[in-house]
Amino acid sequence: MDFKALDLPALDGLLESKIHAFLSDKGFVVHHQVINLIALGLQAQFSRFATNGHKISRNDLEGQLITWMKFNYPKELRRDNERLGLNFFHKHQLTTSDSFGDRLHLSQSILDDRLVEIIYQASDLVEQIHAIKLPETKAISDEADHLYRFQSIFVPFGRDSAAFDEAEVQRIRQQALTLLRLTLPEDFFHVGQVKKAELNTSSLFLGGGPEFIGTEDERAKREALSDLVYELSRLQDLTDCRDALCSFRLLPMVIVNEGDTLQSNIELQLQLPKKMEILTEASFPQPGYNQNQKLWTYDEGVAQQIFTIPPSSKVQDYDYRNMVPINFPDISPFMGKRYQHGMEQNLRWIFDYKVYDDDPEHTTISCFFKNLKPNSAMALPSYIFVKADEPFEVTYRIKSDQSGNSNGLIKII
Repeated sequence: MDFKALDLPALDGLLESKIHAFLSDKGFVVHHQVINLIALGLQAQFSRFATNGHKISRNDLEGQLITWMKFNYPKELRRDNERLGLNFFHKHQLTTSDSFGDRLHLSQSILDDRLVEIIYQASDLVEQIHAIKLPETKAISDEADHLYRFQSIFVPFGRDSAAFDEAEVQRIRQQALTLLRLTLPEDFFHVGQVKKAELNTSSLFLGGGPEFIGTEDERAKREALSDLVYELSRLQDLTDCRDALCSFRLLPMVIVNEGDTLQSNIELQLQLPKKMEILTEASFPQPGYNQNQKLWTYDEGVAQQIFTIPPSSKVQDYDYRNMVPINFPDISPFMGKRYQHGMEQNLRWIFDYKVYDDDPEHTTISCFFKNLKPNSAMALPSYIFVKADEPFEVTYRIKSDQSGNSNGLIKII
């Protein structure tokens, strides 16, 4: 018989090795630090599992051990089949690779359709204006000025020439050339002797722009020119918004539950390099015109359609947002910002993330999932919009009530 010196660290190591082998055999995945805590706990509560000379089956003893471990370490003790992961869903397929190389950008078709509608409206106005031929604006006689004074008797805040100055003419011609591919001739802007009052009796009570004073043709042409300026500016506004959104690359991320256990209260954290630009509700390129802002409200449905991964037989839609946004009714011309609030509410609803910039090297994006059924996948609240000139890495951490932390890294190439 050989006698060896008592080596407590060696015994501790042997105990941890046996615990690790036991848990692995039962299908559990446990970090080394937790195994160390379990070993210390078993030593402290050795008498709890002593049989005191009574027979007990191996299965019963193992059941007691596992029950005790689960009670003390409910989140850290998880089976290998209780796995949460992060994948991509593109071209109707789930990818299990640790890299993603597809260059996915925003679908432009819906936005282009809206732009075409504005182009048609602007083109119709151009035709109307072309059809009205008027002389160039010149200084008017005292007799004609007396006529205009009589016509504007109810206009209390002055009468100025409504002709466009040279800078305005050049700006409008450039917009028409760029956005409509049309060259506007010089006489296009001739409006005769039409005048305008910046504030009039009707605008005091009903809102709206200036009132034009002149002949029927003069008023019609000048009002059509104002409408054209509005449509061109609205067209430029929506074009800028579209171009800004289409400059981002989309990452179609989904979380997956590869196990046979329901996962609940799931938190996902993504870490992306600080140097890249990430689109969020706060950095969205908001348009400035009411009708363009209306496009991004909940009732229009455009944001839901192009910013989110559509549900399919393989991926569930993200459905843990707060209340559906409510738009303010379009009831008064005084409500100049009536669609801005609805747009901001909907964007906040779509981009249902928390974004943290406290890390000097990374931007952290966090989102929450209430439940995820076994062997299923669920889309993130929206695509992840990024701008990057070179490959980068996304590190992630997923945790739930049933599983410990699942950490991973994905390369975007």
